[in-house]
Amino acid sequence: MDGTVLLFTIIQLFCIVATGQTVVENMVEARDGVTLHTVVQLPSVSPPGEKFTAVLIRTPYGAKGLSPADLVFLPTSITKDAVLVSQDMRGRMESRGQWNFFRNDTTDGEDTLRWITSQAWSDGRVITYGRSADGIGAYLLSRTPSPPSAVVASVVMFGTADLFSVCFGEGGLYRESLVEQWHAKLGEGTAPVRENERFGPWWSANSPDHGFTRRGGVTPPTVHLTGWYDIFVNGAIQAYEGSVGTQAIIINQGGHCHLGEDYTGFETKLVEREVSRILNA
Repeated sequence: MDGTVLLFTIIQLFCIVATGQTVVENMVEARDGVTLHTVVQLPSVSPPGEKFTAVLIRTPYGAKGLSPADLVFLPTSITKDAVLVSQDMRGRMESRGQWNFFRNDTTDGEDTLRWITSQAWSDGRVITYGRSADGIGAYLLSRTPSPPSAVVASVVMFGTADLFSVCFGEGGLYRESLVEQWHAKLGEGTAPVRENERFGPWWSANSPDHGFTRRGGVTPPTVHLTGWYDIFVNGAIQAYEGSVGTQAIIINQGGHCHLGEDYTGFETKLVEREVSRILNA
């Protein structure tokens, strides 16, 4: 594995500001017929027939609430001409179907990739991106035995690809506060989670990294961003160690979704350099 480990204070860096975006809403059909609410934000001024790379964010929190300004740590050289595609996960917000604790995210993500790459504006390249729950969706899409070739890079912040061991029951104990409070925030119940307290087929779809096994094939070039006190830090380290191909892990001194407080030009350049290296691998 060609990997880099960086330990330092992470700063919050907004790389682009949304100006003049053309917003188009779509209902993308998954393989089982469930339709997923998808928001596409296109550059408003571009030559006819120009193709764009897509940045895909799949989220349980609301696709309409995202903008290009949310693409923290993606260099402007990548994002200035990219198309932002944000999607409500199955059963969330305006998407149909039933919320199922990320168990459909791999297949729903694959179907969304096929839809993106079939669009007239697509150059066939997709960068998956996400923080926390959105990052879990990005992990689950790329950490399969045969990751979709359309995913050319991934940036995952404060996520995990092992929901059973890292989120549900780290160390064999049910993380009741984390799981119950988060589902309450979503307005979703936890009965299916509680009914599957042992690892088995129910968890296989949302915990591909369970057991600390190295995945087969080549994982897309990925930046794994976490903090030493993040609730998912073990999952991020596990994902990095189990990856094949060009990877980098950045670990700051903070907790969940903590992007640091110090601002120095050195740190800014260091973050941009590492993300650029991965995205252009």
